[in-house]
Amino acid sequence: MIQPTVLRKFGADGDLAGRGLVARFLFVIPTSLGGWRDVQAPPVPPPIADRYTRTIHTLATTFAAWTDDPAVITLTGAAAALRIAHAERIEVQLRPGGQFHDMRE
Repeated sequence: MIQPTVLRKFGADGDLAGRGLVARFLFVIPTSLGGWRDVQAPPVPPPIADRYTRTIHTLATTFAAWTDDPAVITLTGAAAALRIAHAERIEVQLRPGGQFHDMRE
């Protein structure tokens, strides 16, 4: 993890960006959540915590036994359509004035 100011300088460096170095990484500087958390939030209900624990355990054991290299994921028609729709929304945001314009590379 790097300080956000360092990431901004890295992304703004014309020499690095012009050579494609900046485009090789996905940088994310999330909006700060400081001050927005409920410090007295109720505990997670036991059934939800138990399901989370079982799900994480299942994922870990499944991937530990993974032998396919590389893994090939084939999208269903519906999943492919969803991916295309999402990509089209993102492309609009990459244009000048868009939310992701600074990440266009």
